[in-house]
Amino acid sequence: MSKHSINLNTTTFEAGQAVLKLDKTFVGTEHYMGVAYFWNYEYRYPMRDASVATCKAVHAKMLAAGLEVDDCTPAHDEIIEWATKRTYK
Repeated sequence: MSKHSINLNTTTFEAGQAVLKLDKTFVGTEHYMGVAYFWNYEYRYPMRDASVATCKAVHAKMLAAGLEVDDCTPAHDEIIEWATKRTYK
């Protein structure tokens, strides 16, 4: 595993869009990088300011729980609240 990191705030628009497009193909898999949106629309407010690390943690926890990452259930609520330290509703 490489120790390199990329700050997408310093890349060109085209490079950022390419990374986002790639990450969208990884949603629902262990390869998700934390860039693409995956959550249900109901979680838009607590997740909109989430860091890449938080997005990855939420995604991984949902997968580990056997949940569809874009669903909205009480189990999803718990994970979102755990990760963002706030209720979504």
